[in-house]
Amino acid sequence: MKVNYSDISLNTAEKIECRKVVKDVVELAGIAFTDGIFKFEERAGQNENKLFKVMAKLIAGGYDPEVVADVSSRIINNSGCTGVKLFELLLIVEGLTMIQDSVHPNLIWLKLGALLDLDYFCDEFDNFLIESAESNESK
Repeated sequence: MKVNYSDISLNTAEKIECRKVVKDVVELAGIAFTDGIFKFEERAGQNENKLFKVMAKLIAGGYDPEVVADVSSRIINNSGCTGVKLFELLLIVEGLTMIQDSVHPNLIWLKLGALLDLDYFCDEFDNFLIESAESNESK
């Protein structure tokens, strides 16, 4: 599924709404990276978004990336979503695909954040690194 993100115009409020999706994806990436794929699946199952849940189950089940992409594409196509909701679904697919490819959570944060507002995410990224380091030290 190849989508041109620039075709979806978002205002500031919609970008702010999408930041939660990015943070959820990065949190899941951190769980997959540090605690393993089954903790990742467990945590993703708590998310309200159907696409999160389905993709997490497929990824944790070891399904081929092409199968995961096909299923996620069908879910998006059947959703009828447009605008910010479509953008959020695309962020989920992009992020979870990177998790499946074992991309480091920090890189996922930067790649997804760049689609919204790089300046904001660079500032937030610094805070994220500090919180992650502190969290790892307390374990």
